[in-house]
Amino acid sequence: LGTRVYVAGAAAGVGIFGVAVIETVGNSVIATIPLGGNPTGMAASPDGARLYVTQPFANGVQVVNAVTNALITTVAVEGAWAVVVHPDSSKVYVTTDRFAGTLAVIDTATNTVATNVPVGNIPRGVAINPAGTRAYVANQSSNNLTVVDTTTNTVLTTVPVGTSPYAVAVHSSGSRVYVANNGSSDVSIVDATSNTVVQTVAVPSYPRGLGITGAGTQVYVPYGGQAGPNAQPDGVAVLGTGCNEVSGVLTAGMGPIGLGLFIGPGGEPPPPPVPLTTHVTSIE
Repeated sequence: LGTRVYVAGAAAGVGIFGVAVIETVGNSVIATIPLGGNPTGMAASPDGARLYVTQPFANGVQVVNAVTNALITTVAVEGAWAVVVHPDSSKVYVTTDRFAGTLAVIDTATNTVATNVPVGNIPRGVAINPAGTRAYVANQSSNNLTVVDTTTNTVLTTVPVGTSPYAVAVHSSGSRVYVANNGSSDVSIVDATSNTVVQTVAVPSYPRGLGITGAGTQVYVPYGGQAGPNAQPDGVAVLGTGCNEVSGVLTAGMGPIGLGLFIGPGGEPPPPPVPLTTHVTSIE
C-alpha cells in the first residue's frame, strides 16, 4: 500500500463529482472515478481492495473496487457522512448526518447494514482503535465523544469534550484519542483507558480534521474555512505527541477538511514544520 491517494470531491479535470486517484511516485492524477453526488467521507479497506465513499445527500455508501475503479454497489444509509473500516475489513462504520444520530455498521461480506448504534446529535467523524475493539464518534451538536464496543455494537460511555467536535483520530498505540473541536478551536486528548479528557490543546481557528503519523509522533489538524475576527489563514497545525503542543503550521488551500485516514499506517513524519508564526507557501 501507499502507492495511491484518493481524494473525494470534484473529480480533477472532468467537471463531475467523484474520486480522483493520485499516484504517489509521480504525484499525478492517474484516474477519476465518477460517482456523482457530493461525497463527504471516504475510507479504504486495509488490503487496498475496496473504497467506501459516503454520499449524505444521496443517502448511501458507495462501494468501489479499488483495483478496477468500478462501482460495485451502494449501501443505503440515510445521511451517510464519515466512514472507517475495521482493521480486519469485516465491518464498515458510518456516521449519519442527523440530529438523532446513529452509527451504521455495514457487513462487508453482504454489503448490508447489520445494525445501527444510537450515538449523539449530528455525529461527524468516526475512528477505530488499532485493535478493532472500540469505535469513537465525535458528536457535533452534543459536544461529546461516544465510545462504542465493536464486539457487541453497544455504547460503553460518552465523554464530554470541546464545542462542536468534528473529527477524531486514535493514536497508533491505542492509548489516546484526539478530538478536533471546531467551535472551541482546540483538540481534546482523551485517555482511552479511563475515557476522560486529560489535556486540551488550543489550535488555530475552526479545526475540521485530524491525522496521526504511523509512528504516532505527530498529529496534523487542518483548520480554517470560516470568517471571523480571530480567524487565521487556512492551514494545517502540527502537534507533537510527546509534548502535546503546536510545534508549527503549514498553509493549505481554502477550507481544508480531513475526514478519514490521510496519513497512512507506517508513514514517516515529514521534515519539522516551520514555526507557528511563519507560513509555508511551497514545499520541495
